[in-house]
Amino acid sequence: MAGLDDYTRETRQWLDEEFESFGDACYNDYFDLDRFEREHAEHYFYNLVHLAHIRREPLGTFLDVGGAEGAFAHRVTQECGSRSYNAEISHSALVKGRRLFGVSGAVSDMHVLPWRDGAVDLVFSSNALEHVTRPREALEEMWRIAGRGIMVITPGRWTDSSRDLFCDPAPDTPHRHLHFFSPDDYREMLPGLDLEFRGVGFLPFYFLTVLVSGRPVSERQRRKYSMGKLAAYRLLRWIAPLTGAWTIRLAVGLDPWMSRIFRNWTTHVMVIARRSPRRSPGGARP
Repeated sequence: MAGLDDYTRETRQWLDEEFESFGDACYNDYFDLDRFEREHAEHYFYNLVHLAHIRREPLGTFLDVGGAEGAFAHRVTQECGSRSYNAEISHSALVKGRRLFGVSGAVSDMHVLPWRDGAVDLVFSSNALEHVTRPREALEEMWRIAGRGIMVITPGRWTDSSRDLFCDPAPDTPHRHLHFFSPDDYREMLPGLDLEFRGVGFLPFYFLTVLVSGRPVSERQRRKYSMGKLAAYRLLRWIAPLTGAWTIRLAVGLDPWMSRIFRNWTTHVMVIARRSPRRSPGGARP
């Protein structure tokens, strides 16, 4: 890919090395949703929540932009019967995706997606847009190739104070958080479109996934929490893993309702833009 800026080039190299380091296993964020793994409770929760939202959309073709090895796109095919594709800047990820899941796609920068106008029913992207240098161009590209609409999920900023939740601890590393988007940011980047906003990841459910995973108390928590809070956290961290997948699936079922009522208490912003109903052009291959 010609014309990549230094940050994007470094990120591509870093991602290639990350995906190769896992061998035939999936990158941590995209594991087998049929098998609950306690240490990945957070990602298990979020991927199931994303699937719940996607099931509500009519689609024959689906593209996951920034979809790693394509495990999530493969799951969408299983759940919705769609023809699913993957767009990923890492060549290593796409090669693994074809071998592990049979998901085809294209090595592509989010700013220039090699699909024709309106080629894909639903263009989806989760936790990717905040990593790119020119998010407006990336959104315009996703909208260009969308036949029915786009669904984009990024770390939430419903209020200015929520920015602190996602402050990148390593500001000079590749694949870092460059942006934190609010609904107003999306309205500015996609002017003239009728946008729908949803909250994703009710904060108490996010903390529940942390407890289920058995993650130890961090130094920051030790400094911030009182002795009583620390004792309660340690007790819940011992109890929660015993309930495992059942607890997480209950949270998945409740999350759309709780995130609608307490939108400012969610970890992510979902933006949906839809085109007027029309016949899908089909033929999504790049």
